[in-house]
Amino acid sequence: MKFHHIALASLAMVLTVALALAQESTDGTSKAGDQSAEEVLSELLQRRAENPIIAPAKPVAPTTVGQSVAAPLGTAPGVKPAQLKREGSFVIMRRGRLIKGEGGMSPWMFAFDADTNGLADPPMFLSPCQALEDMETNVIEHGDGVAFTVSGQVFVYRQANYLLVTLWKLTPRRGNLQP
Repeated sequence: MKFHHIALASLAMVLTVALALAQESTDGTSKAGDQSAEEVLSELLQRRAENPIIAPAKPVAPTTVGQSVAAPLGTAPGVKPAQLKREGSFVIMRRGRLIKGEGGMSPWMFAFDADTNGLADPPMFLSPCQALEDMETNVIEHGDGVAFTVSGQVFVYRQANYLLVTLWKLTPRRGNLQP
């Protein structure tokens, strides 16, 4: 119902402008009966300029983030590549280390240590946050051998897992003692 009223108001406005243009000629004299409303409307439609197409500032290259993620992580020969963890799942109290990522959106990755079953999840990119900044500071101060225990939520972006760390702690160094 509203659209009907808007359409009628728009048509009335176009006809008003058409009648006003029909009464004026280009030299300013009145030509009230020289053009019909249909002629004025068709003249207005012919004068209408098309919107120009705006070209992008620079061409957008196709992204290869998903492809570049698989290359540095890789798998051993004869081993199936690991599947992505489901978005929204959680990592709870997992031990591992920060490593520099190659490609992707985040410069840091978290490499998980093997769990009690001997299985190690593939590294995950770390989403930027204050917790990551604090972990980076620890790596800078103590070296890249620092181990962390982290918890957080998993996200998926362009065929790669990202971990948003919500809780972390330094894992104490025990030398050659087993954990």
